[in-house]
Amino acid sequence: KPRLRHAWNEDYLRTYVERDVRQLVNIRDLSLFQRFVSLCAGRTGQVLNSSSLGSDAGVSERTARTWVSLLEAAGILFLLPAHHRNFNKQVMKSPKLYFCDTGLACHLLGLRDSKTLSVSPFAGSLFETWAVGELRKLWMVRGERAPLFWWRDSAGLEIDLLVDLPEGL
Repeated sequence: KPRLRHAWNEDYLRTYVERDVRQLVNIRDLSLFQRFVSLCAGRTGQVLNSSSLGSDAGVSERTARTWVSLLEAAGILFLLPAHHRNFNKQVMKSPKLYFCDTGLACHLLGLRDSKTLSVSPFAGSLFETWAVGELRKLWMVRGERAPLFWWRDSAGLEIDLLVDLPEGL
């Protein structure tokens, strides 16, 4: 079964990159874009730094931002905004990047089974990605925008997931 899962993920990526992405935007170097997607998988659950991501991928910051937007529009990843209301000490305003499908993220990171995942340095980020994604889906199935955020203060204290419900709920 792991071989079938691997083949399915490979076919999905090939179809997505070779057909769908080319229809959305003119990407000349598909292998560079595939590398970019893999680098995004390694940053799931982390603050989005387009400059660093672009540098690591060998593209400009502008291209990195464009490609992140493309992946977001295609439903491959989503951005969790930083919370800003009622917190005076908040210093981080950048969103966090998350993959919509943790299985795909694991595939891109070369994590083929639960044993490999359990000892991976990505295990915590992937668990966070799964948890945030599942809560996001609760609102999506109701056709609502999820009131989900993250927060970090100037001392480095962080809340990975903050649900900002209206008063009275």
